[in-house]
Amino acid sequence: RPMATVVAQGSNLVAYEEQIGTFNADVRLDSRDLVLSNLVIDKPQPEGAGKLTASGTYNLDRETYKVDLKSDNLRLVNLTLPGGQHLRGAVQIAGNGEGTVSSPAGTVDVNATDLTLDEMQFGNVTAKAVAADNQATITTSADRFNLDANALVGLTKPFPATVKVRA
Repeated sequence: RPMATVVAQGSNLVAYEEQIGTFNADVRLDSRDLVLSNLVIDKPQPEGAGKLTASGTYNLDRETYKVDLKSDNLRLVNLTLPGGQHLRGAVQIAGNGEGTVSSPAGTVDVNATDLTLDEMQFGNVTAKAVAADNQATITTSADRFNLDANALVGLTKPFPATVKVRA
């Protein structure tokens, strides 16, 4: 019955020129269950620290998982995309899932407010993805442009997809 505990920490983390801050995670292998009991990213930003938290489990034999993810007061301050553009705005993320590797299931909600790309203002942008029955349903909207998009994507080869955009 294998058992192990790992505590991972990082500080002064940066990705795409965006300060990510500190990272702490507690991971445990308990027999055939891999358990992420706590993952916390504390992100420094001018309006007060932001936070991203996650927890989850994965069974190595059954290939089943359960995961929860949540953000609080998270802002993109100076995220630099590969083309050099700067993305800024508040971002709220919430997600959960419970399924298997062969049949993933879960939901992720992303809400961005006051989103800007360089000088272009996008305003409020939302996206929701729901995976179930080997397909993902994705809905997005950008209120400043009165734009809505929906997609249905297969999660198995050949990954068929249907996308509809309404402006």
